[in-house]
Amino acid sequence: MFKYPHTRRDDIVEEIHGKKVFDPYRWLEDSSDEDVLDWDKKQNGISEPYLQSLPAKEYFFNKIKDSYYYDVDSIPNKVKSGTRLLFVRQLAAQEKSILMVMEDAESEPREILNPNKWADDETLGHYKISNTGRYLNYGVIKGGKEDPDFRILDIDRGEHLPDNLQGHMHFTTSWLPDDSGFYYRYCPLPPVVPENEQDYWARTNLHLLGTDAKEDKLIFSDDKVKEMWANAYLSYDQQYLIYGKGIFKQSFWIEKYGSGEMKAVMPEIKFQLGIEIYKDHLYILTDEDTPKRCVYKVNCSAPERENWELLIPEKRKKIEDSMILDGKLFINYLDGIYNTIEIYDTDGVFLQEIKLPGNGIAFWRGFQDEKDIYIYFSNPVTPYIRYKYDFENNTLEQDFVYINPEFAYNSADFVSKIEYAISKDGTRIPLIISYSADMQKDGSNPIILYGYGGFNISMGPNFSAGALALCQRGGIFITACLRGGGEFGEEWHQAGMKEKKQNVFDDFIAAAEYLINEKYTSPCHLGIMGGSNGGLLTGACLVQKPELFAAAVIEVPLLDMIRYHKNKFANIWKEEYGSAEDEEEFNYLLAYSPYQNIDEDAEYPATLVTGGFNDSRCDPYHARKFAAGLQYAAEKTGNEKPLLCRINYNEGHGFGGGKTQFYDKSAQMLAFLLEHTKNK
Repeated sequence: MFKYPHTRRDDIVEEIHGKKVFDPYRWLEDSSDEDVLDWDKKQNGISEPYLQSLPAKEYFFNKIKDSYYYDVDSIPNKVKSGTRLLFVRQLAAQEKSILMVMEDAESEPREILNPNKWADDETLGHYKISNTGRYLNYGVIKGGKEDPDFRILDIDRGEHLPDNLQGHMHFTTSWLPDDSGFYYRYCPLPPVVPENEQDYWARTNLHLLGTDAKEDKLIFSDDKVKEMWANAYLSYDQQYLIYGKGIFKQSFWIEKYGSGEMKAVMPEIKFQLGIEIYKDHLYILTDEDTPKRCVYKVNCSAPERENWELLIPEKRKKIEDSMILDGKLFINYLDGIYNTIEIYDTDGVFLQEIKLPGNGIAFWRGFQDEKDIYIYFSNPVTPYIRYKYDFENNTLEQDFVYINPEFAYNSADFVSKIEYAISKDGTRIPLIISYSADMQKDGSNPIILYGYGGFNISMGPNFSAGALALCQRGGIFITACLRGGGEFGEEWHQAGMKEKKQNVFDDFIAAAEYLINEKYTSPCHLGIMGGSNGGLLTGACLVQKPELFAAAVIEVPLLDMIRYHKNKFANIWKEEYGSAEDEEEFNYLLAYSPYQNIDEDAEYPATLVTGGFNDSRCDPYHARKFAAGLQYAAEKTGNEKPLLCRINYNEGHGFGGGKTQFYDKSAQMLAFLLEHTKNK
C-alpha cells in the first residue's frame, strides 16, 4: 500500500443556501502558503519517481518524440505594407520553435527570436508584426503563466523599445496602418480595479510608440460586468475599427476608421457571433435562431440587424467556421464527426466542394487578398498533412506531412471507425474507436476512453502519436463526442451545460458500458482520461461509478464546483456551469461536484491527478483537494491502488517549457493508464 504524506483535515463546515458543505482541505487552496508548498513537494516526491519508473514510460516517450522529430517551416505571412515575410521554424533537435523573417520572397531567412536561448521555462507567447514589418510585439511566457512579459522589438535595429503598457495580460489586437502605435487588450491592476479582480475587466487601449503608458487612450471597455472582454481591432483591410464585447456570446459595433462614428451590428449579447469585413460588407456567422449556424451579409454603411440578408442558410451540418479567402467565401461544415469544406462566391452562390483526401478533420490557412490557400487534413490513422489548394482544378497538392518520415507505421495496420453508445435518456453518443487491425473483441483489451464535453468545443478524429503507440501496444483509444461539445450545434452544447451537466457524465458512462458490453474491454482494463473541463468529466465519473474503471488520469481539472468561481479568472466559466452564488445552481453543482462527492468508504481505481502551479483557468488546488480526499478514503479502506497527485511547477493550464517536457508528461500519463489496464 502507498504511504501518502499526512494531510491535515480541518473542521471547516460552511452553510450555503441552508445546506452544510464540508471542506476539510480548504487550506490547500493557498499556493503561497509554505505548508501547501511542502505538501506539493511531498506528493511530487511520491508521484514523480513512480511515474518515471513505469515499464511503458520510455516506450511512449520515444514513440512520441520520434513522431515529432522533423524540421518544418510554417507558411510565410507577408506584412501589410512592405515586402517582409514572417514565419515559424520548427527544428527536430530544438526544444522550441524559432521566429524567422525574410526581407522579401527571394531573400534568405534570418532568425529574429530564438526561445531556445531563453530560460528553459520561457516560451514565445502571442506576437504581432507591424504593417511595414519594422516592429514586432511579443510576449515571453514563463512557466506556462498566461501573463506574458510584453516586449516591442525594432527588427531593423535588433533592439527593444523601452515602451511600457498599462495593466497586465497584454494582447496586441492591431497595429495602426502607419506603424505609429497599436491597440492592445489588457486587464487593469489595483487600485484601478478592486483587489483580487486584476484578472477581470479586460479592455482595449491605444498605445503610441515612444509615449508613456499613462498617456494610453482607453478605446473600449465595460464598467458593469467584470467578466466581460472588450476588444477593439482593425478589419483585415484596415478600413474599419471593430468593437466586440463578450466571452462565449458576443456583441459588435463597427466604425469607419477615423470617422469616430460607431454603428451597431448587434449591441445585445444574445448569440454567438463572428464577423468579417470584405469590400465594405460584413459577413456574419451566427447561431441566432439557427443552432447549427448560418451566414448573413450586410453593407457596412447600415449594419443594423434589420438590414441583414441571409447568405448561407442553416443546414443539417453545423457551420464550424467561415472566412473570405482569395475573394471567395469558404464554409467549413461539421457533421458531428467529419469536416467538409464548401466554397461560395460573396453573393452566396455555390461554387464547389473541396475534394478532401478522406474522412477526417480539415481546416484552412489563407487570406482575403492572397491566391495561396492551404488545407490541413488529419484523421486517427493519418498525421496532419498540409496541402496547397488549386481552386481552378479543385485539387490538393501535398506540401508537408507533419510526422518524422522514419516513424514506422502502416496505416493499413490500424482501424478507426465510428460507433454509437446510447446514453441514459436515449441520446446517441458517437465514439471514435481506433485500434490495431488484429485486435480481438474478447473483453481483455486495455482501453483509454477520452472525453471533454463542454464549452461548445468539438472532439474530432485527430491523429495522435500517443494514441497510435497505444494501439501498437495492443490497446484501444476512444474519443467520445459528448453533449456539451460543439459537434452538432448549439442545442447539443446546451444539452450538456449548467443544470444539464449530468448528461455529459451519463454520456461518458454510457460509452464505457457500451465498450464493455461489446466485448472491447472489461472494467479491469478500462482507463479514462480528460483535462480541464474534461478533468471535471473524469473526476465526476470516477466518483459516480468507481467500479466501472481500472484507472483514471485527471489533468488540470476543475473539481470543487462550489468554490471554483472564487479563484483567478475562473468566474467567467459560470456561463457554462452556473455558480454556487445562485441557490438553484448551487444545488445542481453540489449534486455532481467531484470533490464534495468523494465517498470515504469507496475503493477508487488507480488515479493520477495533475495541476499546473501557474494555471489561471483551473487553480491547482482542485487537484490537491481531490487527491487528498481520495488518499484519505484509501487509508480508511486499505485501498492499495496508487492515488497520486502531481503539481507541475513550471506549467500553467497544461503547457509550459519545451518539447521534452511535453513528451515526458504525455508518456507518463499514457504509461500510467496502460500499467493499470493491461493484462497482468
